[in-house]
Order: sequence, then structure tokens, then C-alpha cells
Amino acid sequence: MNQTYQNLRSQLRGHFIDYLKADHVGYWPPSLTVCPRCHRSCGIQAEIQWYCEACNLRGDVVDYVTINNSFDKPEKAIRHLCRMLGIKNTQFDVFSADEVMDMEFSEPTFLVDKLISTGLHILAGPSKSGKSWLALWMAHRISTGQPIWDFACQSGEVLYLSLEDPLSRVQRRLVDVTDGHTGKIWIVTEAEMIGFGLEEQLVNFLSERPAVNFVLIDTLQKIRDMRSENYCYAGDYRTMSILKNIADRFHIAILLIHHTRKQPSSDPFDMISGTTGLMGCADSSFILRKDKRLSEYADFFGTGRDIEDLHFSLRFNAEEKCWDLVSSNLEESEPPKHDRVLQLVRDFAKEKEEWIGSAAELLEELKTRSANLDLTANVLIRIMNANSTMLRNFYKVAYQILPKRNNMKRISLRFLFEVVVENIVVTDPSDTSDISDNTGHIALIGLSGQ
Repeated sequence: MNQTYQNLRSQLRGHFIDYLKADHVGYWPPSLTVCPRCHRSCGIQAEIQWYCEACNLRGDVVDYVTINNSFDKPEKAIRHLCRMLGIKNTQFDVFSADEVMDMEFSEPTFLVDKLISTGLHILAGPSKSGKSWLALWMAHRISTGQPIWDFACQSGEVLYLSLEDPLSRVQRRLVDVTDGHTGKIWIVTEAEMIGFGLEEQLVNFLSERPAVNFVLIDTLQKIRDMRSENYCYAGDYRTMSILKNIADRFHIAILLIHHTRKQPSSDPFDMISGTTGLMGCADSSFILRKDKRLSEYADFFGTGRDIEDLHFSLRFNAEEKCWDLVSSNLEESEPPKHDRVLQLVRDFAKEKEEWIGSAAELLEELKTRSANLDLTANVLIRIMNANSTMLRNFYKVAYQILPKRNNMKRISLRFLFEVVVENIVVTDPSDTSDISDNTGHIALIGLSGQ
């Protein structure tokens, strides 16, 4: 850690209580908070250091934030704190292009394959168009681990904020959608607005129930502060940022039900009510659009950071109260780039099934299949790093960089064979590499006693 960050860390130590309040972490004056590791009560010493007897763990505010946000370096926690508390950071973190190319990044975690990743999402549509039915059906499928249309789900508990309906109506809808087999869904019909307690309500609930991986809020309008000074791009972005920070911290998906404008547009996403700050902060946005109010058919559009642009045709099943998939643009979709190198890796991995070796050894294997392959082992690794998601999702190859041996970087390839279980296609059902607990605290860092 350089001198600038050491100075910032010293400055931040006196802001421990300010951080707890700003990040909506439980704080009970004068000296009690929540352990970032075990979530049990822990003490605060002199307002600058926390300690947990159960975990035998202690540290300053930087240590707390590092664990609480699963940061791999304290410098990231310091930058996060400076932005949160308005403390000036005068130093860039600069990386060379070569360093970036050699970095290893984890793939996005999807609750619903190719559709909903962890993060913040919007589902918008006209009033009474069936978007609440769609969202509740999705919540039920996630809570029971059933696929959503043709896409596999990662099962988990669900928090459902039904803020426009009484419990009696929620009950009737649950009966229609779940047929009495609800899975683990928690229901809330009254909640505070953002800035007036909702953040603390969500954080407290999610801290107590780490099995929750999906939060459904119906509707966004019920939790927004609609005063004129907040009804602008900055206000919308700030509102969404608060929810996105909670989603990222707990590694969950939050889906906001929202309305569209009445004015038609050739771009369906221009119809989302509010400023572009809503969609700009969200990880993905979905639109449910019907040509006629009484029509049983609808178009479902999606766009986002981790998904392909999608367009589904849906039909409302009045008997089961769900939207059935009629057609999908993903059925014939091709990845944006069919790289010859990735095809060669796919063919090699399929032949070997499982393989471990160096990048140089892999390159030699690939050159036996394509003699004119003109690249180095280092470039091969960079291509695979940049396309690891495509390797898994399209080419069905699990790719991983292993610890060095004899100062040589090793890589692992495993072909993900598909099997059919009860008419559902499952890719390598024994693979649980993408499953993590969603406590928001994936890795514990070593802290020296103070």
C-alpha cells in the first residue's frame, strides 16, 4: 500500500460510525454493531475499531468494509469509503493494457441462465398488462428451483414486496400461480421508502436470511421519493444506486416492477417511465408490451450488461396464470464472434473431456489441429480470459487458471456434456462452481491483531 493510501486509511479510521450509518449497517449506540463475518453482535472500541469475540476478529473501518463487500484488497475498500463519505482521493489506480489482458475475472452469476444475473433489474409494462403475474411466477420458479421457460434457475428463498396489494389478494394470486406449492417466499405488504428506512429494512432482513437470492419489489413507484427535487436524472440514478449496492453486497438479484409511459416509441426501452437514470444504473431492463390491452399475446424485450438483447413472444395462460413462451430470438442466435481459437479449444476439450496443462502445451495441441495458428501462448491465455463466458455458455467448456507449478501457469479445461433429466436439459449437473452462499461475505481476509 503506497503512502497516499496509508494516509487515507489513517484519515478514515475516525469515520467508522459514519460508515455504518451511510451503508445502513446495524448500529446501536454507543458501541455495538454487526460482525461482517458471522452477523452476530460485535463491539466497537473508541469508535474506531470493531471486534467480534465469536470470530476472534477485529480491525478498523477499512478491514470491516473489505470483508463486508468481499474486496480482495484494502485499497478497494479505501476507494469505496472515500466515495461514500465524500473524502477526496487524489490518486488514480492505473493499469497497463498488458496487465488488464492478463487479469482473471469471475463470470457473472446467473439466477436464471441467460436472463437474470445477480444485480438490479427493471421489469416495466403498462398498467394491468400482466407484469405482476409474470414477476410472481418467476419468483415461484426460483423459490422451487424450476426452470423459467427454457432457462435453468438457481433455487433460493425469495423476498416479495407486494406494496400495492393486500394480503388477501396476494393469497389468491399465490394459489393461482403456485397451486399451493409455494416454495420459500417471504411476503411484505408495507415498507418504507428509499431514504426513509427501506435500505435498513432490506439489509437487516438479508443479513438474517442468507438463503434469499431474489428480491421482487412491486412497484418501484411505491418506494421512490417523488418530491420535485428528487424527480430528475440524478435522483433516479441515486435511488437505483442504493438498491444496486445492496444487490451487489449480498450477491442477489433485485427485480423492480415499474410502469411504462403511454406515448409509443419504436424503441420499447424509451417507454420506461422516469428519466434514463433508471435504466442507466440497472444491470438489465425488461419490457412487457401488448398491442391491445385484451390481447393474450405480448412481446417481451430484454437488454443488459450481462445478457444478449432478447425478444420473446409470450402468450398468457389464463388457466395457470402464467406467461408461456411462444418463440425466442435466442433459439437461432449466434454468439457475436465465432473465434477460430475458441472452436479449436472446444474441439480439444470435448475430445479430452478433462485436461490440465500449461498454455504452451495447449497451444501445441491446438497447432496439431490447425497448423497455421499464428499466436503465442500468452496471447492464447488472453483470448480465453476475455471470452471465458462465451467458452462456458456457448462452447460448453469450463476454463480455469490454476496455481503455478514450477513457476509455470497451469490451466484446466473441462467439457460440459449435456444430459436430459425429466425432459429438462442440464449442463453438467454435478458442476456447482457457480453456486455461492449469498451472505455478501464470500472470503475472509486475514487481519492482524491490533
